Amino acid sequence: MEYAECEAAVKNYLPLIEAMRKRGVEDMDLVMVDAWCVGYYSDADGPSRRLAKSLIFCRIESDCPMENGYARPVEGIHVLVDIQNNVITEFEDKKLVPLPPADPLRNYTAGETRGGIDRSDVKPLHILQPEGPSFRVNGYFVQWQKWNFRIGFTPREGLVIHSVAYIDGSRGRRPIAHRLSFVEMVVPYGDPNEPHYRKNAFDTGEDGLGKNAHSLKKGCDCLGYIKYFDAHFTNYTGGVETIENCVCLHEEDHGILWKHQDWRTGLAEVRRSRRLSVSFICTVANYEYGFFWHFYQVSWKILH
Repeated sequence: MEYAECEAAVKNYLPLIEAMRKRGVEDMDLVMVDAWCVGYYSDADGPSRRLAKSLIFCRIESDCPMENGYARPVEGIHVLVDIQNNVITEFEDKKLVPLPPADPLRNYTAGETRGGIDRSDVKPLHILQPEGPSFRVNGYFVQWQKWNFRIGFTPREGLVIHSVAYIDGSRGRRPIAHRLSFVEMVVPYGDPNEPHYRKNAFDTGEDGLGKNAHSLKKGCDCLGYIKYFDAHFTNYTGGVETIENCVCLHEEDHGILWKHQDWRTGLAEVRRSRRLSVSFICTVANYEYGFFWHFYQVSWKILH
C-alpha cells in the first residue's frame, strides 16, 4: 500500500509528466514506479528520514494485463521521495535516454515466447492419492513419517517452521530445529552507474517476503493431494490481512529409495522414495521467489 501511494504521487508530479512527454509518453497509466530504499551513503540519506529512490518503467499498451513493463526502463530521471510523508523532495531530468523498443515476446502471456509457441508435445501429468496423504495435520501441527513440526507465517519472513523433531527409535522424540526461516535475502546489483549503484535490495527486511506471498492454486503451483494453510498478519493500516492458500503442504515421489537384485535368483526388491514439501511463493517487483522445505524418509539426511 505504501509503495502504491508513492507510485501515485510520482506519476501525478507535473515535472515527471513533462519528462515522460519528452520521451514520447502521453498516457501516464502506462508508467510504473518502483520505490527502492536509498541505503545509507551519507548523512543526507538519514537516518531521521525514510527515503525512496524511485525507478521508473513504461509499458506499451494498457489493455495487456500480463505485459512485462520491466522490459522498458526509463533512464535519466532522478526522483527522491520522503516515503513516510509521501512527498517528492528531489527531481531532476538528467539525461534523455531512448526507451527500449517494443517487443511482445518479453511479455508473460502464454504463447508469447521466444520460440513463438508453447510446448505442445507434453501430455497431462496426474498425481493421484485415492486413499489420501500419509501426513496428518492438527491445526498447524504436522506429522509425517517420523517427522513432526508446526507451520507458522510472518509478514517479513513468510513461512516459518517451528519445533522440528524426529522420532528416532528408542531415543524417542529428537529435537532437530527450533525455528526455520529465511531471515534475509540480499540482492546486490553491483552496477556502479547512477542510479543503480544504490540497488542493494533486502527483500526480506525492506519489502517482506510474507507480505508479497501468493495465494496458491491447485494444478498450478502444487500437484497431488494438497493441504493449504492461510496466512494472517496485520497490514499497513493496522487491520488484519489474510492470504488464502498461502502455504502448500504435499507429498512428492522422489525416485528410488533403494533397490537390490540377486543375480543368483533373479529376484529384485525395490522401494520408492517420497518426500514431504512445504512451500510458499512470493513476488517482489519483477522477481519471483519460491521457497521449498523438503523432509525425507532416509534418516541420515537429518545429519547433513
